[in-house]
Amino acid sequence: MAFVLLVPYNDSMHLGQGFNSFLQEPCIDGAVKISEGSVQTQAARSGGSSNVSQVVSYSSRFVEKISDVVRSMNISAASSIKSGTIQVSGNSMSVDEIKFAASDINAVISVKVINRKLNQLFVELDKGIKLTSEQFFQLYGDCYISGRVSSLDTTQDDIVLMVYPHSLKSAMNGATGDFVLSEGSASSSLEAWVSQTESTVTVNWSGGGQIKPDEDEWTLESLIRAASSFPSRVAACPQRTFAILTPYTRNRDFVKWAIPQNIVVPDFTKIQYITHDLLDNYMLYKSNLAKLQAAISDPTGFRVSQYSNAINLNINVLLDERKSLKLEMAKITGAIDRFNKDPSGTVVEDFESPEIWATRLPVPTDQGDTRLISQKDIDSIISGFSFVDVVPETTPTALDDSLGKKTPGQKDGEAPVRNQPAVSKTQDPTGTLVRGTSPSVTASDTLTAQLEAEMKKKQQEAEKKQQDLEKARPPPPPEPPLVDLYRSSALLQFKPKDLEFLKSDANRRKYAKYRFEAPVGSEGGGRFNDAEVLENSPAIPPTWPKTVKLLMRAWNDEYLLSQVQVVYQHHNLTWGGAGTVVKTIPIDLSDDERINRVVFGRGSAEKGIQGVSYVEVQTTSGRVFKGGNQENAQMQIFEPFGGAIGLKGFWGMRGDVLDMIGPIWGLS
Repeated sequence: MAFVLLVPYNDSMHLGQGFNSFLQEPCIDGAVKISEGSVQTQAARSGGSSNVSQVVSYSSRFVEKISDVVRSMNISAASSIKSGTIQVSGNSMSVDEIKFAASDINAVISVKVINRKLNQLFVELDKGIKLTSEQFFQLYGDCYISGRVSSLDTTQDDIVLMVYPHSLKSAMNGATGDFVLSEGSASSSLEAWVSQTESTVTVNWSGGGQIKPDEDEWTLESLIRAASSFPSRVAACPQRTFAILTPYTRNRDFVKWAIPQNIVVPDFTKIQYITHDLLDNYMLYKSNLAKLQAAISDPTGFRVSQYSNAINLNINVLLDERKSLKLEMAKITGAIDRFNKDPSGTVVEDFESPEIWATRLPVPTDQGDTRLISQKDIDSIISGFSFVDVVPETTPTALDDSLGKKTPGQKDGEAPVRNQPAVSKTQDPTGTLVRGTSPSVTASDTLTAQLEAEMKKKQQEAEKKQQDLEKARPPPPPEPPLVDLYRSSALLQFKPKDLEFLKSDANRRKYAKYRFEAPVGSEGGGRFNDAEVLENSPAIPPTWPKTVKLLMRAWNDEYLLSQVQVVYQHHNLTWGGAGTVVKTIPIDLSDDERINRVVFGRGSAEKGIQGVSYVEVQTTSGRVFKGGNQENAQMQIFEPFGGAIGLKGFWGMRGDVLDMIGPIWGLS
């Protein structure tokens, strides 16, 4: 980790709070004792100026990757991937990743004013509490908040740099890398070059009060002027922008406590470069997704790319490509989750290069050269023409005048004849030599007509080649046979609406990896279906449940299943109402553990119980969970069938309680 590890600050952060530096998520409060006075300077505590120990750092540089921006602004690449965007606290800024990707030049200017922390004491756990390293990390994180920073950060995006990009970089004191941050540079050639470009300046700051009049726009000159005066403004009007993190491993009290407890805190230093690469790929995928979505919205405004393996404009193909792009993004998100659990791991997925993917995307018709043949082909066409042989009989020149020679048609005593049309010798179709004037006009018209004809021929050849490729393309694989999603023996137990869902050919294909049991209970309330939620999130692959929680309430002196909660890796689904809970059945499942037996007991109608009054659940590891009243309950036992291996979720009907509920099994 860097000597000073910073993260964007928000009002929920407190000094001494535990923190996950990888995902930039706060953890348990009060992990380390730090008093507010300990982060002030000695002069400030005695009533003097608080800025005598400020550490001011300036940086200004050109950047090519979005990961360079988050690194400069101390934003976690992993958290940016998880949230899908790059956001910063302070006076309103989020980085426009699409605009960044389209820019010719991007520059980041940063000013940070740091007030450092002093004494911190790790708060030991009670001796009776035993934690593993994983449990400690989940509760405490790998760092703690030890101080605050005021800062100003900007990004300078030159979006359409049509004029002299190299000269602009030279004006900013270097072709690449760092450039000098000074007021003088802003008023000279730098400002002149920037004025020739379309540029966007985005500024984020906290502290220092109003650093620019509201009516003035941000320009490079006003930006550098504000950056130069920012430290003195912070001294007069401080505000927190970044939190300073300190790893537990640098706290003497923690190390003394952790060694006997065998607590090892994860170190994310070695995977930061991998994470930043993943962020660059993720944001390029996001940019590709935006371009693809534009083509889906208006296919007529796009043409097929000229690169190999181009995506055609068929709407079904575009939708499939969008799904594939989202799956690539989901792979990256999954890799981040695994790194958070084990930073010593590696990326196991294969990612298709987003840069190559970008070349396959449809291109706007108003962008670039829309010709179907290249300039090289056109040059070849022109070079193959047989031009008319122009043989001027006479061509007056300045030399004729200087030598006193007569030009054709010049009579004695007259000035030389000027601007006479050249006379050419051409062959007509009969072979007769024809004399005429202005042959260059005729040749130009002939050339244009021949060029248009040749281009039309090329276009027809390209269309025929495309048709031949379509014919040569192998037929799509046959669709897999339709499967039954339910037990045939339980056909009569399903409600008509349920059967309509299960017998639909489209659903039999879409939910081929699920098996549905007949729900227990009586109709009422609205329908719910975990499988629909899982399958309608194409960018997030369905996972097995991590936690299942069943809540029961009192109903006419009986138990009634009122709510079910299923927690997946990316979903948290809750159905029904809790009411006054009298029994909770929590089931936490390990990664390879499945629920393979469910028993629902339907309550006694005489006591007004229309739903489930008894629940019993068994897992593949042999654990059994029970709740409710078995007396007078009509038991229905459910176990996986049709190749399924465990519980995937539930479906049924719900309102204030669960009126009907049935298991959904999943295949491997």
